[in-house]
Amino acid sequence: MRKIALIGTAPTVRFAPWADQSWDIWAHASAGTVARRVDRYFDLHPPHVFQDQRKNGRLNYYEWLKACRVPIYMQERYPEVPASVRFPRERILAEFLPYFTSTGAWMVALALTEGATTIGCFGMHYSFGSEYADQRGGFEFWLGVASGRGCRLVTPEGCPLLREPVGLYGYETHATPADYAARKARFKGEIRAVTPPPPPFDPSKLVPLTKATARARFPTEAPLNPVLEAAVERLA
Repeated sequence: MRKIALIGTAPTVRFAPWADQSWDIWAHASAGTVARRVDRYFDLHPPHVFQDQRKNGRLNYYEWLKACRVPIYMQERYPEVPASVRFPRERILAEFLPYFTSTGAWMVALALTEGATTIGCFGMHYSFGSEYADQRGGFEFWLGVASGRGCRLVTPEGCPLLREPVGLYGYETHATPADYAARKARFKGEIRAVTPPPPPFDPSKLVPLTKATARARFPTEAPLNPVLEAAVERLA
């Protein structure tokens, strides 16, 4: 059995199996300030990102990378980062669908290529409303791939992954007329909030359609729908 714990910085990181040596600990480099032990770090950003001194809660992140002695999986092997290990991107893309929206997604795929039988997510939330929300769907997709391959998934209490939205769709989300009415009201409000009102109708911008312009718009070599053909013939 191969158990791999993926470590982020969200509150459930406190449940990580630090003392259980049967778990491998793979952490985002951003979690270096909270991780008690780590077998591998991951920073899959290009140099202009990881060389930023004010990154991942550190004022000297680049210096920390250069001094780290734990293997750090990166885009390339960088001489100035002695612990850097080139991430096997080609191997991953040769086996899997090229859909990776987060470092966590790459970590799950790599774990699968290395025979993981259990994957745990500790401090990995990708919460809605956070800056990582747009990455969540991709990460949960890869957890689904792992589950489909027979991998056991561990998400501690308080971790929102694979728990939201709450309720089994159809069976629980629409269980009563009140549930259904509440969903309709909520979604109508959301649609109104994101859909701008149409501009006022301006009849002066209407352009009359003639038979000539209609024929130009609908090529004669393409047979028209009989109803449309009849409408075109009625034009002046």
